[in-house]
Amino acid sequence: MSDLPAWKGLLKWSMKYQDPTADNKHSNVRNMTDEDRAFLDKVMRDLVSDPIDEMRIILRVLAIGEDLVSVRPAELREALRLDPKDKDKDKNNDDEQDDLNRPFSPAELEALTASLVRKKQSLLSELDELVEHIHYANDLHKLGGLQIVIDMLSSKYPSLRWRAAGVLATVVQNNATSQENALQLGCLPKLLGNLDYASVPPEPKFVGQRTAPSSATESKQDNDCEEKDEAEAQQVDDRRLTQVKSILALSSLIRNHRDATAQFLKAGGVPQLVKVLCAKDNGAESRLLRKALSLLHWLWQHDENLRNKASSKTPQVFPKLADLLLSDDVDLREGALKALLLLVTDHPKNRMYARLDQFGIKHKLKERRKTINKEKDEYAIESELPLIRKLSSSL
Repeated sequence: MSDLPAWKGLLKWSMKYQDPTADNKHSNVRNMTDEDRAFLDKVMRDLVSDPIDEMRIILRVLAIGEDLVSVRPAELREALRLDPKDKDKDKNNDDEQDDLNRPFSPAELEALTASLVRKKQSLLSELDELVEHIHYANDLHKLGGLQIVIDMLSSKYPSLRWRAAGVLATVVQNNATSQENALQLGCLPKLLGNLDYASVPPEPKFVGQRTAPSSATESKQDNDCEEKDEAEAQQVDDRRLTQVKSILALSSLIRNHRDATAQFLKAGGVPQLVKVLCAKDNGAESRLLRKALSLLHWLWQHDENLRNKASSKTPQVFPKLADLLLSDDVDLREGALKALLLLVTDHPKNRMYARLDQFGIKHKLKERRKTINKEKDEYAIESELPLIRKLSSSL
């Protein structure tokens, strides 16, 4: 590391701007000892890591099964960086090896299960950052990691499901190679299955119970993971986040990929999205509704046949869009306006269906227009009002 040109340049720069007239009598500057040089070299080497090696380490832990009864104790202890030597430094090597392989008690197994789940949560967050680079995203499949991530979409821990879905969304976004690989590995049915809130298991309570971290590294990883996910975790539960992230992954998977879109439609993806959008218990979850509506709009926009049959195949979407016209969420209001405008323009059957008095779309458009004019909301005047006028004239 000391031979790098950048360090030589930094040295020259610092020498150039050093004040030769300054009083250096009390300066602490001294020649670097071999010990100091070795320490600096180690620090700099630690700062530069190989992402591929990092992914290998992460995948090694993520690949550990969820049924820890079948996992070798030594493997689990190594994964969690548990060092039995810290417990009893007087043991000989044979005793240490015996301790590594010692079966877990039920209490230990529960505590270690919780620790492993938290560790996987942290590592999935790290992996999500690594695969933002397209080359590393493709390398994930070469390392066998894409299959591991896809398998985790069916984890019995929803906190791992939604993080795995987030990683998958990052991997396949604008990446035809990874989209194809993910399809072949069977991600589509798993993602569609996660759209059903009832099918996602609740997070076991013991996972949320904090136990002492097994090492300083694990403690730091847990803290980093908590800080990154805190905003999300405070807003919705892990099961709801599984739905949100699964829609995000589906969106990244099928966009600009004909085969993926065709498989999605054949598997009944649109009715499932509509079900999510129209579910009665989703009223307060704006982010989930935004994701579902955004993907539906994209599908309608790119498939005229799907758009034309909206009133006959998914009629329940019209009253839901009508309700969203008066939503407190500006993105949902605009999304509903754009979706309705898209569905009724040049599609007589949809237009006639949208005109039904029971939906009250015309009345709600008038009500929203009055509110905008009364509040004099500049953003709404510029963005919403033109859409309201277009939709009103189209009905």
